[in-house]
Amino acid sequence: MDRRFLLAIALAVAVLVLNSVLFPPEEKPQAPPPETSREEGTTTQPERKVPALDPPEPVDVPSPEAAPSLSDPEVDAADTEIIHVRTQLSEIELNPIGGTLRSWKLVEYTDASGRPADLVRSPEFGALWFALRTEDRVLRTDSTVFRSSVVRGEGETQVRFTASDPSGITVEKTFAIPQHGYDCRLDVRVTGIGEEVRAGHWEIGWVDGLPILEKEPKQDQMAMAAVALFGKDYVRTGGAAAKFGCAGGGGGRKSETRDGTLAWMGVRNKYFLGALILDEPRDRRVVTAYDSGDWTTSALMSEPLSYSGVTERSYTLYMGPIHYGTLDSYGVGLERVQDLGPGILRPFSKLLMKFFEATSQVIPNYGFLILILSALVRVIFYPLSKKSMQSMKRMQELKPEMDRINEKYKDEPERKNREIMALYQKKKINPLGGCLPLLVQLPVLSGLYYVLSNAVQLRKEPFVLWMNDLSAPDTVANLAGIPLNPLPLIMAGTMVWQQRITPTDPRQKMIAYMMPIMMTFLFYSMSSGLVLYWTVSNLMTVLQQVWMNRDTKKTSKDESEEEEPETRPGPSRKPPRRKKKPKGR
Repeated sequence: MDRRFLLAIALAVAVLVLNSVLFPPEEKPQAPPPETSREEGTTTQPERKVPALDPPEPVDVPSPEAAPSLSDPEVDAADTEIIHVRTQLSEIELNPIGGTLRSWKLVEYTDASGRPADLVRSPEFGALWFALRTEDRVLRTDSTVFRSSVVRGEGETQVRFTASDPSGITVEKTFAIPQHGYDCRLDVRVTGIGEEVRAGHWEIGWVDGLPILEKEPKQDQMAMAAVALFGKDYVRTGGAAAKFGCAGGGGGRKSETRDGTLAWMGVRNKYFLGALILDEPRDRRVVTAYDSGDWTTSALMSEPLSYSGVTERSYTLYMGPIHYGTLDSYGVGLERVQDLGPGILRPFSKLLMKFFEATSQVIPNYGFLILILSALVRVIFYPLSKKSMQSMKRMQELKPEMDRINEKYKDEPERKNREIMALYQKKKINPLGGCLPLLVQLPVLSGLYYVLSNAVQLRKEPFVLWMNDLSAPDTVANLAGIPLNPLPLIMAGTMVWQQRITPTDPRQKMIAYMMPIMMTFLFYSMSSGLVLYWTVSNLMTVLQQVWMNRDTKKTSKDESEEEEPETRPGPSRKPPRRKKKPKGR
């Protein structure tokens, strides 16, 4: 491989890495929610800016900010007691104001403060926006006071909210919350829409997104997105997760409108997802939006109103972790939310993720699981690694002859290249022999990168010594505002050790020693689980190289012993007779 080409690649990567380290994106704090008292159970609804869905045909309707709210005069406005439902995995609060989720806390996961992670960003607004839009008006429900009823059973709790407008429109929402799982069934029924309505629909979805839950806000901010699945097309609007140390996110506000056969839509952050799954795929319109100004995302779906005057729809509401096995169990492509790399790498990442989840049932400590995974990968690829190292060793042995050719034909580049190729053919050496085995391993190594960077299983999982969170950098102190992360430095040391004992093409020696510096910058802010894998992988490579060097020396010694008899007279050959000197007179 041409030295200038390799140097260009190395410099390009170095520029990207240094740019992300020296000029990171500005971290903007999450907008605080309006002040309220959870204990009192009542709230005052402030104004809320909502991105409206475009109607099928442009009509003159008021904006959502100025739209009136559905009002039920028969409901006592003081009757706004919060409804509490506890399941094995969640603690849920539902609010009669708006008839929606006020809180959805996950029992097994905590936020940056150590409290149960709440996936509702604003308790006052709730998790799901709902509004009716007809040809001539918009009718909001976020400040509507609903009548409520609760039926608690052994396996499921049903909470029903109902409100009727003086015009005759009735909205009914029913949450059926099971004792197991991270989801619930949501049934919505709207009646009282006159037959004269020909272009009405309701809007349902998120307008705030999910909250920031990580100690390092940048982790959530770069992953904040609105997502949807139309057929096989996965739509993601928002900050892309960081890739190989380069920052994602940014770019101000952006919005997309998509029509198609919708399976589900929702919002996500780094490790959690809120999704609305349709009971069956239908042709629907979805608006997905992202704003890096306050790190909010929105996903709104348009559901056409029936001409008959009664519209009923059922959804499955998922509020839980981005856990590949859990999402895959729904059978609707919800697992596409998991960041497993681009299409060409995703099959490898999926296999590795399934292996990771299966083995975690036997080995509950994920640090030891990473150690085993590192060793297993190196054992599987040992034959390819050996072939690569042997090729580099043979290239190193050609250095004297390569130097002679370079010196002899330094003014004749074409002749020099022909002589070098002739030398390769004579010695039966493939100049790419050291690279091709590494290229074969790239899909697996890249898949491991995505798996270990995005697996919720590593979140807040301790290992040993100072490594108390495998999903975050292993920072032990801050020196003048610069975090001190020991593991990337240890990894760099293992790379230097590896380079010192590895046969290297003389033309690539400079780049080989640049790699530890580049990789340190690249991995310095990455999760300690990923850096742990790479460090152990380097140590395994060192052990393999030491073993192969010993094997090479032994082979060379055996070959020299076999060649030695050929350079000496054979044992059956009689030594020549020496002529006798004549005796002196």
